[in-house]
Order: sequence, then structure tokens, then C-alpha cells
Amino acid sequence: MKKKIGIAFLVLTASFGVFFAVVSQPLAIPEQSTFTVDWARVRQLATADEQPLPTGLNALLTAYNEIPSLVVTGDFRFSGHPLPIYAYQIVYPDQTLVIDPVVDHDTAVAILPTAKGFPEAFGQMQSAMRAARHIALTHEHFDHSAGIPNSPYLAEILPKLVLTREQLENDHEMEMATFSPELRAKIQPLDYEDYHRLAPGVVLIKTGGHTPGSQMVYIQRADGREFLLIGDLAWHADNYRRPQGHPRFVHWVGREDGEKMAHILRFLHDLQTAQPEMNLVVAHDGDQMAAYVAAGLIGEHFH
Repeated sequence: MKKKIGIAFLVLTASFGVFFAVVSQPLAIPEQSTFTVDWARVRQLATADEQPLPTGLNALLTAYNEIPSLVVTGDFRFSGHPLPIYAYQIVYPDQTLVIDPVVDHDTAVAILPTAKGFPEAFGQMQSAMRAARHIALTHEHFDHSAGIPNSPYLAEILPKLVLTREQLENDHEMEMATFSPELRAKIQPLDYEDYHRLAPGVVLIKTGGHTPGSQMVYIQRADGREFLLIGDLAWHADNYRRPQGHPRFVHWVGREDGEKMAHILRFLHDLQTAQPEMNLVVAHDGDQMAAYVAAGLIGEHFH
């Protein structure tokens, strides 16, 4: 009997090992991506009139978390990987935009006990939202959006919100981000195909993949520099540099379209090769952000 139990245990252990080995592996990245962007069209939309282009881009560290490295890059390492969470401010001579109003501390900790928010930075972000012309999201996950429903100035910022229909209709993520049905009903959804000019020099590019409402934010500044806020289409620049994505189980747990994400990573990898002047900005890559700040390309405080 003991021998049978021992054999059964070994079989079960081996089966679990095989299963874990499979689900912890990233999906294969295709040699050619089916995801494309018409950059001529995007740049034409960005500069369609004589209105002033943005003069600056700022990123404010508003919250922070750590997760295992395995989850981020697919490497078989369980050490803690830093996950900074930034809000963005696009600055013009006469106006500003805010992208990704970051989650407040209490909401973050309720969902991820290891997370922490920075109240002073959250307050700066809220002041920036009050002054902004538009407020938009790279995607609808709580860490990028919960600064809206938890704003002490919600009634004031409501008319500034530019959320897509795909973002607003993602019930699971909207509820997690504490958007009530009543609040969502007050927000006029944005419908667009492929590209939408949000403001002079700023174009939304629909992607999906990470979430149904995922989009990139293209920014062309007055100095000619170009930026692409890619949200969580990658969690670290290594995801598209190598390219290598998350393990399979992350796609399942996170409700991602894994196949589409693989094609988007190939697209981003090829974009960096073909257009190295395009500054890709990953939402949670602290090393990349530090390099941009040190080079004077991105500011680390909000106006």
C-alpha cells in the first residue's frame, strides 16, 4: 500500500511539474506581426492644424508594488521585481492633459496588500487633473484608472474624461477600479476606429490585447521628439527588446489575449529597430524612466 501511495505521489508531483513548466513558459513571439500602425496617418492627425504642439512630458511616481520576476519577463526567477506606477502629464503652452490617473493608496492595498501609494504625489496628480483639459487612459486596469472614481474632485473632472467604450464596458476591471455603474453612465464613451486625435500632437492608437480597452498614446512635441506611451503592452522594456512576454498563466489570470500580445511585442520590437528615434514609454519600467529623466526627455514632477 505504501509503495502504491509513493508511486501515486511521484506521478502527481511529476504531472504538476510538467504542468507548471508549460504554463510558466511565455508564448512564442511570431517572426512577423499582424498588428500594424499607419505612422503617416498618425503623424498627419497629430499635426493636422497650426495649433501649438506639446512642449513637455512629465511622469509622476504615484504608487509602487513588487511582483516576482517570473511574472514580468518569463525568466524562471522568483525574486521581487519593482513595479513603479506612473501618471503622465502632457504639457502645452496653454493647457495640459493627464494620462493614467493612478490608484490611491487605500484602493491599491485593498487589491494588492504589498502595494503602496504615495499620498503627496496622489494629491499633485489630483491638482493636475483639475487643471487638465482632457484625462485619458492607456487601459482600464485599476492601477491606471482608480484615481478617477476616488478623486475628491470627481464632479469637477467628470467633463474632462475621455474613456473609450471598450474601457467603460469592461465590467470586471471597471468594478475592480471602483467605477460604479452610476459613474460610468455619466461618462460619454469615445468610439473610434484605429486612431483618434485627442489633442494637438497627441493621437490614441487602438491595440487591445492586454485589455479590450488598451491603447497607445502617441505624442509629438514641438521640439520634434516623439513618444509612445504603451501602457502595459509590456511590463518592462526587455519584453519587446528580446522579445519575450509573460508566462502563459499570466495571460490566463489577467484575461489577456495572449496571441495578440505576442504580435504586439513583435511589432514593438520591430518599431524600435525601424524607428529608434521613437521613445517607447513602458508603464512600469523604473530603469527606463530613470534613463529618460536623466536624459532630460521626461520630467519627474507635475506642473
